[in-house]
Amino acid sequence: MLFQPDNKETPYLTKGLGMFKILQSKEDKKKVRFLLRSEGMGHVILNTYILPSINYEQFPSQPSAVKLPIVNGETKKFETFLLRVKTGDDGKDIVNVINKAKEDMK
Repeated sequence: MLFQPDNKETPYLTKGLGMFKILQSKEDKKKVRFLLRSEGMGHVILNTYILPSINYEQFPSQPSAVKLPIVNGETKKFETFLLRVKTGDDGKDIVNVINKAKEDMK
């Protein structure tokens, strides 16, 4: 889901449901990215690099969600995606994998 702070009626825009992956480049091990493709057709919902300077965390009021701040490639502005997972433990695991990848980038 994409967070839209200016929209009071529907602050979250659902972008789709699908498989979320964290992928590391084979050529440059310091390049790690998120990839989310929709179920069925496989359209790309999210494809962006993990940035070491960004804090990725579980959503405070909803531990089964992870905040993914990203830079929009077209507008060059920050956007916040909310990745919803089944359990709070799944959210914690994703944050741990992201933090491990950020450590490996140094």
